[in-house]
Amino acid sequence: GGVGKTTLAQHVCTFERTENYFSPIMWVHVNQIFNVHEIYRQMLEAALGEPCHEFSNLDTLQMKLEAALRGKRFLLVLDDVWTGKDVNDEYKLDQLHSPLKASDTGSKVLVATRFANAAKYLGCHSPMQIPDLDEKDFFNLFMHY
Repeated sequence: GGVGKTTLAQHVCTFERTENYFSPIMWVHVNQIFNVHEIYRQMLEAALGEPCHEFSNLDTLQMKLEAALRGKRFLLVLDDVWTGKDVNDEYKLDQLHSPLKASDTGSKVLVATRFANAAKYLGCHSPMQIPDLDEKDFFNLFMHY
C-alpha cells in the first residue's frame, strides 16, 4: 500500500466531475471486510445523493440500485479492495455485477487494490500497476502540491 492508488482515483473522480462524462460517480471504500449490503448502500447513496438507511434487505437494495443506474453511464470507484483470496470472496465480488448490468454502455469500474486477484475477479482485463516512485519523483511531486 501507500503508492498513491486512492489519490489517483480521487483525481480521476475530480476530473470526471468537471467533464460531466459520467453520472453518477460513486465512491465506495471497501477495506478488509467485504460487505455486499454495505457496498450496495454506499453505491445507492452516491447515485441518489441522499442517505438510504431505510433499506435493510439486500434484494431491495439491489433493485433500487438497478433502477438508479438504469440507462446511465456511471463511474464506480471501489477503493481498497482486499478480497479475492478464495471462492467465497469471488462469489461476493460477482454479486456486484448484477445491479451494474442495467447501466448504459461506457460505464466504468475503477478498482484500487493491492491484490491483483481482486481486480481479476471483477473482470479487469488490463490492470494498471502503479509503481513506487523513486525519491526524486516523489520530491518533485511533493514540491508541486
